[in-house]
Amino acid sequence: MAIRISEARSLAELIEAVQSAEDHPMSGWYRGVTDARHSLLPGAFRGGRTRKDESSLLHYFRAAAPSRTAQTPGSTDLGLWLSLAQHWGLPTRLLDWSNALAVAAHFATSGPVDSGWDAAIWVLNTFRMNEHFGHEPLRYGIQSATAKHVVEPAFYYQSEEPGGYLGVMAVEHDPRVHAQQGAFTIHSSREPLENAERAEEWLHQIVIPANALNKVRLELRVLGVSRASLFPDLGSLAVQIRGDHEGIL
Repeated sequence: MAIRISEARSLAELIEAVQSAEDHPMSGWYRGVTDARHSLLPGAFRGGRTRKDESSLLHYFRAAAPSRTAQTPGSTDLGLWLSLAQHWGLPTRLLDWSNALAVAAHFATSGPVDSGWDAAIWVLNTFRMNEHFGHEPLRYGIQSATAKHVVEPAFYYQSEEPGGYLGVMAVEHDPRVHAQQGAFTIHSSREPLENAERAEEWLHQIVIPANALNKVRLELRVLGVSRASLFPDLGSLAVQIRGDHEGIL
């Protein structure tokens, strides 16, 4: 059975689409993409990278990070190391999600105004997905014992890869994670998540047409959802102010 795809041209229609897709909308996680054709595949599995490449990048990151910040995880806390690497842009086997639909809508509509392509929000029922792959229907922490068996192969490429996917909560080690209500899927398969067996039972795509993107952007700003609110630092504030006043100042 194919993944269900619906369309929304406003925040109200987005909410309606989520409610119709989920028996319990509060169980959903959301991922916004600026191109609806973009697959649910994490960075470590793109661009021809191998498992050895993935491990090498992470070990370089762990070796060099302590000279740049005093707040690094313990040597055995691989889940937090993986989360930290993802946070700072290293290609990992994590895929970012949010507990908040509005956050995903911001990222979906954050592409160029005149891009011409449709954006999308993916809706994931985490409980059903975790249960499908043999876990309790829970949201685990990335530091949990359940997550350990899909985290460790990222660092040790010769270890056994269990396969499948696991939805985990992010550790709020940075104000951005808190602001974005972050969560992850950990991928132990190189197949995009939407191609997983029976994915239609726990995954749904909502397309935002290109000619509706600006409307959704403006609705989000009215609700106070912006780059500056989701990336609480001075750089993001400056970018937002410059964009708001371009052509005026």
